[in-house]
Amino acid sequence: MKKIILLLITCVAFIATQAQGTFKFGVAGGINVADLSTDQTTKTLTGFHAGLLSEVKFPVKLGVEAGLLYAVKGAKTESFNSNFIDNKLSYIDIPIVVKIYTLKVLSFQLGPQYSYLLSATSDGTDVKDNLNASDISAIAGIGLDVSKFRASIRYNFGLTEISDGGEKNNVIQATVGFWIK
Repeated sequence: MKKIILLLITCVAFIATQAQGTFKFGVAGGINVADLSTDQTTKTLTGFHAGLLSEVKFPVKLGVEAGLLYAVKGAKTESFNSNFIDNKLSYIDIPIVVKIYTLKVLSFQLGPQYSYLLSATSDGTDVKDNLNASDISAIAGIGLDVSKFRASIRYNFGLTEISDGGEKNNVIQATVGFWIK
């Protein structure tokens, strides 16, 4: 995990120093509406995400944004007695998206996300050992950057199975944040 974070920071710093663009750093957070793709009956689970972001914006209507976020994902799954139980999964997310600006402030976003599992509970019982520690997702979204304010709506489509049962994370994220620099 430490190697991935160090690699992320190194890549962003290298891009920032080599590019003829502007570098921004900020904080962001928001709501996750999460579900698991599975053969069980599920309902969405509302969670949150929060953390740090950085962006290098190039003069050619292109930017690269990287983040380090704490995120709560999962789903409500139907139990044997037809009640729904919460399956909460806490991750460290590392999204890296290319931002294509169509206007000065509006961007379309696309890229990968690596997630590292911190904890997992099913109806309050620890189930972390039953899940894969790593998760890879594809991200697509739209964003707005006005002065120091930023907002985005993204869909994270799970590419890797998080368990032997074949479940994959799928999350809609609504984020707001502020650029500090």
